Parts: sequence; structure tokens; C-alpha cells
Amino acid sequence: MEKSYYRNYMWKVYPGSDYYRFQTEDPKVAEKIRRVKGKEKSLPKLVSDAINAYHKIYEIRISSPKIALNMFKRVSSRKIEKTGERGLYCSKTPHILHTK
Repeated sequence: MEKSYYRNYMWKVYPGSDYYRFQTEDPKVAEKIRRVKGKEKSLPKLVSDAINAYHKIYEIRISSPKIALNMFKRVSSRKIEKTGERGLYCSKTPHILHTK
């Protein structure tokens, strides 16, 4: 049986900015991002939400790439992979099937 995964991504909004975007299909990762604490300007802000699917994009102001990567590792609880595209990072979280 093949495993299925939620995909999560992180990228810098544009070069030279302090803003990062976190995209997720996983409700648990979205909840962890929403609970991130910080100063008013660095709180997570929902910038995109899908209508017919669970797909959210959050924007957060973070002072350094290292801190952003550590936060992405923490909220996804998985290994982070850098894709070949300009500073795009990816992680996959497994779907958890519950049986009664």
C-alpha cells in the first residue's frame, strides 16, 4: 500500500525582505503555525485560503533564514528538503488514518 502525504512549503516572499510564506495542506501544521507567538508584526497572517480544498498560506515576518528554517522544521516535524527552485523548501507529513 502506497503512503499518501500532505505537502508543506516555505519560501521568502521576495529577495531582501523579512517575510516568509508557509503553505500547507495539513490541518495539524496549519494549527501549529497559527499558534506561533511573537511581536505584533511577526504574528502569522493568513494570506490565502482555498474554498474546495484544505490549502492555506500564512505570511510571517522572520529576521533570518536560519530562524525561518528552524520554525518550518518545528511546525512540520519532518525533514526539510530544498527544491531546485529559488529558495523553496518542502516537507511531507503523512496522512494519518484512524480506525475504530
